[in-house]
Amino acid sequence: MLETNEFKAFSDSALVLVSLDFPRRKKNRLPIYQQAHNDSLAAIYNPNGYFPFMVVIDANGKIIGQTGFVADWVVKTIAKLNQMMHD
Repeated sequence: MLETNEFKAFSDSALVLVSLDFPRRKKNRLPIYQQAHNDSLAAIYNPNGYFPFMVVIDANGKIIGQTGFVADWVVKTIAKLNQMMHD
């Protein structure tokens, strides 16, 4: 979804994207410092470990909203993110 032109156009004008990776295969493991950083952010913003998962935070780190991906994901996810940012 993040790769679609529609989402890129939306995110370029409205979001700062941060992507965290949690590879499971040994050959894809992250450096220890990066894994620790990702784990600490996940503990704050996704303590239940949902995947896929998106969280919207403000400039102070306060959670504005959260969502997983939904059917018709691009249109519905953009609408949901817009709603979170304007509530």
